[in-house]
Amino acid sequence: MSSKKKRKLKSGEDHVEALKRQMQKNDLFGKFAGFTKTEGPKLSEVFLEFIAPFAQTAETSEAYRMLVTTAVFAWNIALSPKPEQQKLSEGFVNTIVETAGEKWRKDTKVILMTMVRRKKLYFASDKRYIVDYRLTDTRQGYHLAMASVVRDQP
Repeated sequence: MSSKKKRKLKSGEDHVEALKRQMQKNDLFGKFAGFTKTEGPKLSEVFLEFIAPFAQTAETSEAYRMLVTTAVFAWNIALSPKPEQQKLSEGFVNTIVETAGEKWRKDTKVILMTMVRRKKLYFASDKRYIVDYRLTDTRQGYHLAMASVVRDQP
Protein backbone atom coordinates (compact mmCIF):
# COMPACT_ATOMS: atom_id res chain seq x y z
CA MET A 1 0.00 0.00 0.00
CA SER A 2 1.20 3.49 -0.81
CA SER A 3 2.63 5.57 1.99
CA LYS A 4 0.87 8.65 0.63
CA LYS A 5 -2.06 9.86 2.68
CA LYS A 6 -5.30 9.44 0.77
CA ARG A 7 -7.59 12.45 0.64
CA LYS A 8 -11.03 11.66 1.98
CA LEU A 9 -14.25 12.99 0.52
CA LYS A 10 -16.63 14.75 2.86
CA SER A 11 -19.98 13.04 3.31
CA GLY A 12 -22.08 13.44 0.14
CA GLU A 13 -19.28 15.21 -1.73
CA ASP A 14 -18.31 14.14 -5.25
CA HIS A 15 -14.79 14.26 -6.68
CA VAL A 16 -15.30 17.57 -8.50
CA GLU A 17 -16.67 19.26 -5.37
CA ALA A 18 -13.67 17.95 -3.40
CA LEU A 19 -11.29 19.39 -6.01
CA LYS A 20 -13.04 22.78 -5.89
CA ARG A 21 -12.84 22.76 -2.08
CA GLN A 22 -9.10 22.00 -2.24
CA MET A 23 -8.51 24.76 -4.80
CA GLN A 24 -10.37 27.28 -2.65
CA LYS A 25 -8.41 26.19 0.42
CA ASN A 26 -5.13 26.78 -1.46
CA ASP A 27 -6.50 29.98 -3.09
CA LEU A 28 -5.67 28.62 -6.55
CA PHE A 29 -8.49 30.55 -8.22
CA GLY A 30 -6.94 33.83 -7.01
CA LYS A 31 -3.52 32.86 -8.38
CA PHE A 32 -4.76 32.73 -11.96
CA ALA A 33 -5.46 36.40 -12.68
CA GLY A 34 -5.77 36.84 -16.44
CA PHE A 35 -7.47 33.47 -16.78
CA THR A 36 -11.13 32.52 -17.07
CA LYS A 37 -12.84 29.45 -15.64
CA THR A 38 -13.92 27.12 -18.42
CA GLU A 39 -17.16 25.60 -19.65
CA GLY A 40 -17.83 22.83 -22.15
CA PRO A 41 -16.89 19.16 -22.32
CA LYS A 42 -15.30 17.75 -19.20
CA LEU A 43 -11.56 18.17 -19.48
CA SER A 44 -11.02 14.89 -17.64
CA GLU A 45 -12.76 13.01 -20.48
CA VAL A 46 -10.72 14.81 -23.15
CA PHE A 47 -7.56 14.24 -21.12
CA LEU A 48 -8.20 10.48 -20.81
CA GLU A 49 -8.46 10.36 -24.60
CA PHE A 50 -5.19 12.30 -24.78
CA ILE A 51 -3.33 9.74 -22.60
CA ALA A 52 -5.06 6.65 -24.03
CA PRO A 53 -2.12 5.55 -26.26
CA PHE A 54 0.18 5.59 -23.23
CA ALA A 55 -2.17 4.14 -20.60
CA GLN A 56 -1.59 0.46 -21.36
CA THR A 57 2.10 0.85 -20.54
CA ALA A 58 1.26 1.99 -16.99
CA GLU A 59 0.92 -1.39 -15.30
CA THR A 60 0.97 -0.19 -11.68
CA SER A 61 -0.84 2.51 -9.74
CA GLU A 62 2.44 4.40 -9.32
CA ALA A 63 3.15 4.21 -13.06
CA TYR A 64 -0.36 5.45 -13.90
CA ARG A 65 0.01 8.37 -11.49
CA MET A 66 3.35 9.27 -13.10
CA LEU A 67 1.76 9.04 -16.55
CA VAL A 68 -0.98 11.46 -15.53
CA THR A 69 1.51 13.86 -13.92
CA THR A 70 3.74 13.83 -17.00
CA ALA A 71 0.76 14.28 -19.31
CA VAL A 72 -0.53 17.25 -17.28
CA PHE A 73 2.85 18.96 -17.65
CA ALA A 74 2.96 18.14 -21.37
CA TRP A 75 -0.57 19.48 -21.88
CA ASN A 76 0.26 22.79 -20.19
CA ILE A 77 3.66 23.09 -21.88
CA ALA A 78 1.97 22.74 -25.28
CA LEU A 79 -0.31 25.67 -24.40
CA SER A 80 2.48 27.89 -23.09
CA PRO A 81 4.06 30.65 -25.19
CA LYS A 82 6.78 29.24 -27.43
CA PRO A 83 9.70 30.97 -25.65
CA GLU A 84 8.67 29.34 -22.34
CA GLN A 85 8.20 25.80 -23.63
CA GLN A 86 11.85 24.72 -23.58
CA LYS A 87 12.42 26.17 -20.10
CA LEU A 88 9.32 24.40 -18.75
CA SER A 89 10.31 21.11 -20.41
CA GLU A 90 13.84 21.26 -19.03
CA GLY A 91 12.51 22.09 -15.57
CA PHE A 92 10.21 19.07 -15.59
CA VAL A 93 12.92 16.73 -16.87
CA ASN A 94 15.40 18.02 -14.27
CA THR A 95 12.88 17.43 -11.49
CA ILE A 96 12.36 13.82 -12.61
CA VAL A 97 16.11 13.25 -12.92
CA GLU A 98 16.69 14.61 -9.38
CA THR A 99 14.28 11.99 -8.05
CA ALA A 100 14.80 9.02 -10.37
CA GLY A 101 18.41 9.46 -11.49
CA GLU A 102 20.31 10.66 -14.55
CA LYS A 103 19.56 7.44 -16.46
CA TRP A 104 15.96 8.67 -16.90
CA ARG A 105 16.82 12.00 -18.59
CA LYS A 106 16.59 10.85 -22.21
CA ASP A 107 13.46 8.70 -21.77
CA THR A 108 11.67 11.41 -19.78
CA LYS A 109 12.45 14.01 -22.40
CA VAL A 110 11.29 11.76 -25.26
CA ILE A 111 8.02 10.88 -23.51
CA LEU A 112 7.32 14.49 -22.56
CA MET A 113 8.01 15.82 -26.06
CA THR A 114 5.93 13.04 -27.63
CA MET A 115 3.02 14.09 -25.44
CA VAL A 116 3.54 17.78 -26.25
CA ARG A 117 3.44 16.95 -29.98
CA ARG A 118 0.30 14.82 -29.49
CA LYS A 119 -1.42 17.72 -27.70
CA LYS A 120 -0.51 20.14 -30.50
CA LEU A 121 -1.55 17.74 -33.28
CA TYR A 122 -4.76 16.21 -31.98
CA PHE A 123 -5.99 18.50 -29.20
CA ALA A 124 -4.85 21.91 -30.45
CA SER A 125 -8.31 23.46 -30.24
CA ASP A 126 -8.56 22.78 -26.50
CA LYS A 127 -6.95 25.83 -24.85
CA ARG A 128 -7.70 24.91 -21.23
CA TYR A 129 -4.78 24.92 -18.80
CA ILE A 130 -4.95 22.24 -16.13
CA VAL A 131 -4.59 24.02 -12.79
CA ASP A 132 -5.33 21.08 -10.50
CA TYR A 133 -6.43 17.50 -10.64
CA ARG A 134 -7.37 14.65 -8.36
CA LEU A 135 -6.73 11.04 -9.34
CA THR A 136 -8.55 8.54 -7.17
CA ASP A 137 -8.19 4.76 -7.30
CA THR A 138 -11.69 3.26 -6.94
CA ARG A 139 -13.06 -0.26 -7.13
CA GLN A 140 -14.15 0.45 -10.71
CA GLY A 141 -10.74 1.83 -11.71
CA TYR A 142 -9.32 5.33 -11.66
CA HIS A 143 -11.43 8.45 -11.37
CA LEU A 144 -9.95 11.71 -12.62
CA ALA A 145 -11.34 15.14 -11.71
CA MET A 146 -9.73 18.23 -13.22
CA ALA A 147 -9.92 21.98 -12.82
CA SER A 148 -9.00 24.21 -15.73
CA VAL A 149 -8.82 27.81 -16.87
CA VAL A 150 -8.32 29.54 -20.22
CA ARG A 151 -5.80 32.35 -20.62
CA ASP A 152 -7.64 35.61 -21.35
CA GLN A 153 -6.81 37.20 -24.68
CA PRO A 154 -4.77 40.45 -24.39
